[in-house]
Order: sequence, then structure tokens, then C-alpha cells
Amino acid sequence: IISVSTNNEREKLCDKLNLSKNINIKKNNDWFFKKFVYDYQLYHKFIKNSDIKLLLKNHNDYMNYIKDSSFQLCLRGRGDNTIRIFESLKLGIVPVIDFDLKIKSINFDLNNYVIKLNFNDLINYININNDITNFEVNNINFLEKVKQLKKKIKNDYKLIRKDSLYKNYIEDIIF
Repeated sequence: IISVSTNNEREKLCDKLNLSKNINIKKNNDWFFKKFVYDYQLYHKFIKNSDIKLLLKNHNDYMNYIKDSSFQLCLRGRGDNTIRIFESLKLGIVPVIDFDLKIKSINFDLNNYVIKLNFNDLINYININNDITNFEVNNINFLEKVKQLKKKIKNDYKLIRKDSLYKNYIEDIIF
């Protein structure tokens, strides 16, 4: 996980989750899409080429940091979704969420590619056990479920990619 320290709840959660030997969290001081989203998309301001290059570099660094992960904890953003879900699927990483998805697809059910769990249950487990090796979600070993879904994402990726989830997500948010 790369955590952005702009939300106290998220920061506390990441501090607790980082206690697990199976979870690695790198903290950033700012969200690298912030200037793009707020200045360009919301306020229609011009973005300098140097800012775009920095955005692309930071995003590339982020993707390289998480690309070898098996799962990514996708903490909710402003609503009950997060761009991390799409980034994870693109890299073949299992998104782990603590909320209900509100993404429609005519081709498949996105719920079949994520693990939903209560992050507080995960934190409590880590506080006692210091790792997630034997943590269970719906009576299934978490790490085994990650392996199963990772294989499913790899097998179904063309179908997932075809649906342009990110585009649909943005349109649902904006319109």
C-alpha cells in the first residue's frame, strides 16, 4: 500500500496494518493526482508540462512499488470506490476493500474479483497475531483466497479490461 497522509482515519488504519509482517506500507505526504484532479478537472486550470511529467513519474513509481504484490488494500476514497481497484486489476493484484462496490458492468460482476472484509477485524487480528497468515474471511484462509482470485483475475483479465471500468467509474461519478 502507498498511503497518503491526508486523512487521519486512513493514517491510523495504515499504522495499525503496517504491524503485520505480510503488509508493507509506504507513506506519501501528498496524493500525486491532487493537482491534476483539483486544478485541471475541477477548476479547469492549465497544468504545466513539468507538473504532468511529475504526475506521470510519481504514478509510475507507485505502480512499480505495488506491481509485485499479491493483494492491495484499497481504502475508500471520497465515496464508496477508489481508483486503486482498477490499478490493482490492471496489475493482476487482488483488491481488498471494506465497502460495497457501486460499479456496474454488463460483462461480469466486479464483486467476484475483490475480497471484502471489515478492516477493523483485520486490525484486531493483527494486534493479536502480528501477521495475517491464518486470518480468515468468510471461513476461508485470506492468503489462499488471494491466490484463487489472483489466478481468476489473470484468466479473466481480457474480459475485465474490455469493460473499461475506469471510464465507467468516472462517468458514474461525474454524471
